[in-house]
Amino acid sequence: AAVGQAPGVTAFREVPMLRGRIAAVNGVAADRLTVPKDQQWVLQGDRGLTWSDSLPGGSRLTAGEWWPAGYQGPPLVSFEEEAAAALGLKPGDHVTISVLGREITAEVASIRSIRWTDLTINFVMVFSPGSFAGAPATWLATASLPPEGEAALAHEVGARFPNVSTIRVKDALAAVDGLLSAVGAAIT
Repeated sequence: AAVGQAPGVTAFREVPMLRGRIAAVNGVAADRLTVPKDQQWVLQGDRGLTWSDSLPGGSRLTAGEWWPAGYQGPPLVSFEEEAAAALGLKPGDHVTISVLGREITAEVASIRSIRWTDLTINFVMVFSPGSFAGAPATWLATASLPPEGEAALAHEVGARFPNVSTIRVKDALAAVDGLLSAVGAAIT
């Protein structure tokens, strides 16, 4: 509420997040799966996971359907299309995720493409609400505002909420842009 009402904020979005590891796909243990080298990251270590009643911004369904609003049934998951292809997933398949020492199996409800470049908060796996009921989650949020208001907002959030970390995405993007420019110059 504090960030959403701050002067100059034009967009505010927040999502819950847990970390989990893919333990199995259709009953086959993750360490027994054959995955293309450029997509092996999806099985290496924990992935960020979230849940949502609605299709995240920057996403478009390419297969299957999104669950209905207010869905409270067995766990469902929507998978990003490249990772789904690497794992051979299609709607109706099952993925088992290890989260906080528990294994949860979800049916793949849909596959979606994601426009990562529009910088909306998005995840390779988005679960139906209730999939991780009772689990402690971290909340991620983004806010858009004019550059002259960034420092004041970061200071206010830090002062009022000492357990909240703020990160200027603009700085990270500038660093990546500089690195890509240097690589481009070296190649040229």
